[in-house]
Amino acid sequence: MKKVTLFMMILSFLITSCGSIESDAEKLAELQCKAVKLQQKGMSGDTSVLSESKKLAQEAAALAIEFTKKYNSGEDALKFREALQKASQNANCN
Repeated sequence: MKKVTLFMMILSFLITSCGSIESDAEKLAELQCKAVKLQQKGMSGDTSVLSESKKLAQEAAALAIEFTKKYNSGEDALKFREALQKASQNANCN
């Protein structure tokens, strides 16, 4: 079990460390958008999707923390925030 967990951590690090600022922002924006859409669906009466929404929101929060650490310098942090804002607009999450 420990080997699988370690492997998953390494794989996650490699995947996220190979991405560009724009692709990381798009990944986070999409995940956040999916969580919001499921939450809205749940609020409309389909409560079966609320647990999936919560799971996606937790994944998005973890990814946001990871990217905050990854893009912690002033210039990179600014570029990431701008890319995330643009990606969120493009995701059409209204």
